[in-house]
Amino acid sequence: MSCLFFFFLQTCKEPGPLEIGLPSGSENQIQYSVSDTTTVFARTVQEEPLQSDEKLYSLSGSYNDPVFGLSFADFSTQFRLSTAGVNFGDGFVADSVVFNFTLKGYYGNTLGTHNIIISELDEDIYADSSYYSDRNFAFKPDSIGFTKLSLTSADADIRIPATSGFIAKFQANGSGGFADDAGFLAFLKGIRVFSLSGNNSILYFDLLSPTVKLTLYYHTSSSAASSYDFIINTACARVNHFSNDYSGTPVASSLADTSPSQQLLYIQSMAGVKAKLSFPYFDQWKNKNPLALAKAELSVTIDANSGSLQYPPPAKLFLASVKEDGTTQLLADVLEGEAYFGGQYNSSVRTYTFSITRYLQQKLNGDISDSGLYLFVASSNEASGSMNNASRGVMDGKKMKLTMVYSDL
Repeated sequence: MSCLFFFFLQTCKEPGPLEIGLPSGSENQIQYSVSDTTTVFARTVQEEPLQSDEKLYSLSGSYNDPVFGLSFADFSTQFRLSTAGVNFGDGFVADSVVFNFTLKGYYGNTLGTHNIIISELDEDIYADSSYYSDRNFAFKPDSIGFTKLSLTSADADIRIPATSGFIAKFQANGSGGFADDAGFLAFLKGIRVFSLSGNNSILYFDLLSPTVKLTLYYHTSSSAASSYDFIINTACARVNHFSNDYSGTPVASSLADTSPSQQLLYIQSMAGVKAKLSFPYFDQWKNKNPLALAKAELSVTIDANSGSLQYPPPAKLFLASVKEDGTTQLLADVLEGEAYFGGQYNSSVRTYTFSITRYLQQKLNGDISDSGLYLFVASSNEASGSMNNASRGVMDGKKMKLTMVYSDL
């Protein structure tokens, strides 16, 4: 049902986001109408593999959710020299090698233990190449590092001792060391880090932290004890790899459902699932008198029965326009800034709210043509799902609502 009310603007001001589409000279007295009955169709769809290299965080671990099934994450990266070159000296003896990582958070259960395993890559990776979330690099069968980790803090420095076989690899290289990065990358193409998690959680690592390094401890005939750090910097490839198995879950049933709109919508990061939204009767608005939107908000509500302390809803969702060719693009409303565009989770009302005034005004004006919107987990203003975190949510499709404040021109 639509209702009618009046605003009397007492002062003139520069047009802002809430005045999109309003004609000049209409500031003195404007009659507005409000509609919240526009039909919104929404359904769950599979996310495509997403570009996953050089993201903020590198993820490792797994969780087995009764609603979303088994989700798995691991990452690959490489090290470089911390100096222009290194010569270890005569009488070089490799004593030990330690991988140092910085943990910046997690998603899931904090109980139990992570068995973190480091393997040596068996193929080259490159920082200037694009890699996607389904890319699984070849690695050698024997691990080169292992530790057991119990989660006691979201932020922690983790030391992972290398195996005796990996220490022997350094010893076999000899005292000449490495003349440059190319020489070291020929020696160690990179590593893969994965966690066999019995506690159902995904770990977030910050690989660009200054405390992240591979440290070789050694001595020579002229030095009792020395060490050398190999580092990760922006010249190093950093690639997340994800897999999601929805077999036998409600998500699988939703993906198989061909209905135009669904009761429950499943949304998951790590190249999982997202929602496709459409406004099937929106063109009827274009057949009315020309309209100027003062405000348009889309609200999305978490399903009341889907709450979980172990798997909380995403802190932020994002919307992107789906072009006719299937690719995505940012909405014009994003340019107004995050505070205006919205998408943050309001736990008091279990709702996400988006301002999409500019987008819908463009559709009314015939300036854009698309096939709807994608709704997905995000951690930045990107027209694709998040590669930086592990989170999931179940939305109530029947409570999704579009509210428009408008005036006839």
